[in-house]
Order: sequence, then structure tokens, then C-alpha cells
Amino acid sequence: MPAALLTAVDTARAGPVIATVTQNVFDTVSGRHLLIPQGARLIGRSEGESAYGDRRAFLTWERLILPNGKSLILTSEAGVDAQGAIGVRGQVDRRLLPLLVGTLFAGAITTLGQVARDGSDGGGLLGDAGDAAAIEGARVGGRLIDRELQVRPSIRLRAGAPVRVLITRDLILEPYRP
Repeated sequence: MPAALLTAVDTARAGPVIATVTQNVFDTVSGRHLLIPQGARLIGRSEGESAYGDRRAFLTWERLILPNGKSLILTSEAGVDAQGAIGVRGQVDRRLLPLLVGTLFAGAITTLGQVARDGSDGGGLLGDAGDAAAIEGARVGGRLIDRELQVRPSIRLRAGAPVRVLITRDLILEPYRP
């Protein structure tokens, strides 16, 4: 069933998703009876989970609301693309900038500590402070990098993006009447 998102999706957060059916859907037996009119609303969810390498947002559809007010419960039907592949391809944010900033920050602290140590003529308070700064900078930088690596990429879908609903069970519907 073809539809378009009314709400934008960001997999960094789980939440509700709303779409509108973009084409009339007719019965599969004769093709003459309108079952779901264009403009019907789909209510679903984005679970907000994505892993490294994912390029698709995974949506499930739970309810269909017809323009005449009647509704139909869908049992977590999958959101698919035009070819029927599970998930909807979106804009991927791998969050590389914070990782790069953390790496540069750690490198800068370590380098400053090394410069302080080297400029102290073999010891003394400044040399010890430089050693401590270099060690602490490396440790803090390592923690920053580890933290950033735990953050999963997010996939964004814009409002208006085309989606399809893959109905995997038999639906017995009466012809639509406004």
C-alpha cells in the first residue's frame, strides 16, 4: 500500500509515525471495489534502533484510519520501499564529527604535555606536569573516543518521503463508503 510520511523520522529516538495513503487501494479479486481510499491515515512506530552499517529506518504500522472514521488494526505490518525491501532508506548520520573532535582534543592535550616535558630540560616540576598532562590527556581522550563509538548512527526520513506498507495477512474489507 503506497503512502507518504506526514511526520519526519529520526531513529535516534523511538516514537510514533504518521503517513497518508497516496493511491486508492482496490480489491485483489476484481479490482473494481475501492477498499482503502487515498488520504487514509496510517499510524505506526519507529523503534529508534539502528546499528553501524544500517541505511534503512525500520517502521511498523499498527493502525489504518479511513476518511469515514472507521479504523482497522494492523498487526505491526512492515514499512518497505518500492521494491518491497524491509525498511525505508534515509539520510544516515554516522556522528563522525564528535568522534573527530574527541580524537583531536586528546591529541592536543597529549602534544601539549609532551611539549611541556621536552621544554623542561630533563625533569623538574614542569617536566612532571607535562608527563601527567600527557598521560591524563591520553586517558581522557580514550574515554571520549570510547563514548562516541557507543553512540549509534541515526537515520532520518523527511516528511513526505515515500513508504509502502507490506500487508502480510489476509484482510477482509467491505467496499469503502464515505
